[in-house]
Amino acid sequence: MLPFLEALGIKPEVQHFFEPWLEVSSETELQFSYLDQAINRKKREVLNAHGSLIPSTTGIWCAGALHPNTVRHNFLFNSAIEVLSFCSMNIGWLARPGNVAFSALGLCPVASQVEALRSRFPNARLHTVFGNDVLGRIADCKVALWAKGKDADFHMHQDIIIAQYNSKSFRIPESIFSLHFFEKKSSLRAGIRTHKPKAGFVSFFELLKEAS
Repeated sequence: MLPFLEALGIKPEVQHFFEPWLEVSSETELQFSYLDQAINRKKREVLNAHGSLIPSTTGIWCAGALHPNTVRHNFLFNSAIEVLSFCSMNIGWLARPGNVAFSALGLCPVASQVEALRSRFPNARLHTVFGNDVLGRIADCKVALWAKGKDADFHMHQDIIIAQYNSKSFRIPESIFSLHFFEKKSSLRAGIRTHKPKAGFVSFFELLKEAS
């Protein structure tokens, strides 16, 4: 077990579960490799006691999936440290290790990542665990669309989110904007479950540090 992870609030059983996918640089630093198999390129997320460096990449860091066809739930995140933080606060998802996969997509998810994950885990329901802010909620919508082979453009004007989808334009107040609301407006039915930290926190990492 790594003391600096424990200091961040990452539970020992979470460290044990993810140990095969952790690259230990030193006692005070971890790295996570995001691999884009299509172009055979890696980028790395770096985590140490001072903070984290999260890449913008087309690659994926994926953990927990030893037999892809048995995976029923695939959780999508912006970063690997958010994976560890979420699992430390939702430990029950680790009870059936062959049933779940955890995938970090980096700062700016792209359609090719979602397409690759849908191909790799054909029987898995997608869960999104992006930030509890407008960018995270837009990411929820983009992933839901990409999973259906669709796309939309989202813009913000003052406090209004403008979504352009299927030759239509929707104006949604930022305060109520969500994947659920977008689905109601657009008639999209993606079947994706979203997970957010409690109000006042943007990420599970932030919430975990506050609780530690």
